[in-house]
Amino acid sequence: MTTVQDVKPADVLQALMDSLQLGQPQTYRNMTVIPLFGKTFEGLDYALGESLMKEGLLHFTEVSESGSVGHLLAHNTSSQKALLIEGEELRGAKQNRTINTTVLLKEQSKTVIPVTCTERDRWSYRHHRTPFREVFEHHRRQRDLPTRAAQREIRHLRATIRQLEQAILQARRIRERLFHVIEAERDYIPHEDQLQNINDFIHQYEQYLQRSRERLRQIQLMQTTDADNFYDDGYSERIMMEYDDYVSHRMRRLINESVSHSLLHSSVPRANQHRMWREIDDYMAACNMEIPSSAFSEVKHRVKSRYEDYLDAYSCQDDQIGALILLDGSNISLQILPHKGKFSHVFDKFVASHAFDAQLNAKRRNTTKALSDDEALELANDFIRSISQSELVANPAVALGVDIRFRHPQAGGSALVYEDEPVYLFCYSRN
Repeated sequence: MTTVQDVKPADVLQALMDSLQLGQPQTYRNMTVIPLFGKTFEGLDYALGESLMKEGLLHFTEVSESGSVGHLLAHNTSSQKALLIEGEELRGAKQNRTINTTVLLKEQSKTVIPVTCTERDRWSYRHHRTPFREVFEHHRRQRDLPTRAAQREIRHLRATIRQLEQAILQARRIRERLFHVIEAERDYIPHEDQLQNINDFIHQYEQYLQRSRERLRQIQLMQTTDADNFYDDGYSERIMMEYDDYVSHRMRRLINESVSHSLLHSSVPRANQHRMWREIDDYMAACNMEIPSSAFSEVKHRVKSRYEDYLDAYSCQDDQIGALILLDGSNISLQILPHKGKFSHVFDKFVASHAFDAQLNAKRRNTTKALSDDEALELANDFIRSISQSELVANPAVALGVDIRFRHPQAGGSALVYEDEPVYLFCYSRN
């Protein structure tokens, strides 16, 4: 097994960087995608997490009944290692999260992974619900509810929901302690009565909670003027989670920077949660929308039609191992998965994470400046040189392999190395 002591990350990663060749730039408006070709590896047998989840061989749950905002439990039941990529978003459980750092899971394993919340104002499992569009149609004639009164009721309902969730959580903890008492003193009947009272309390408060949430949703829908502004696929968020696209490029960079800083000072791959929420608030403001739980995945999907033209402008070639993307002529990033055939499965997600920002930047700045091929290739080569000149800091990875962090005035990023093979690399400019 690879360890921090015996791995030579500088040699492994430098060999990969030296092998890189730039393909023909593909430019649309203010965004350029350059295909990357180079050395491929075949020694490591792994599958992407999303592929295993679709096969029912990988799933994510809360680490316990009460849960932990900054952690999820990954269950890999397959006979292959599973690669989870930083910035991938997971919807469901008690809150939507994004993965903090790239993780290579062992076969047939359970691993606690570090995550960052991409949703706020929700800390509970969602029960099956009626899709947004059906509820909207049912209430479209009731939109005359005065806005100020609606906002007051929304604030009241949110406070009530938080109080109910806290009361239910405390009651469950008391019930768990009482179970232990009953186990130790089976003949003490009053404990059974207390247990029944707690169960009745929890059941009653859960009913209140469900009605409060439904009322909140109804009021918010009444305040919406466009049914098509809603994204909803009708899924029911249960205990387990579902894969979504990457978060935006800006958010991926934020996570990578704050995790690198955390590893440097505490050896813990923790991201800055408050900055993440500020980013989501900024995106909601820029997109002129209000999301009930400030869920970034809903922001992204509601506005997807606005940047689909970007997605149609780029294509991935079969032998690509990565791509380098330039936004607005200066913001640069690259992602590489050097095992044969792997990068093509994440290409669309990588492009989409940038297209979301590209569309917003073009709108804010009222410009769609496009680079020439020569300009794009010159910037790309300069960026790759800065990565090659970076100081490398190695840490034990969350599961298998070694986590590598890049430190350079012009570039930052991370990589995962396992048994002297580069598994993943993500870098970005520091402009």
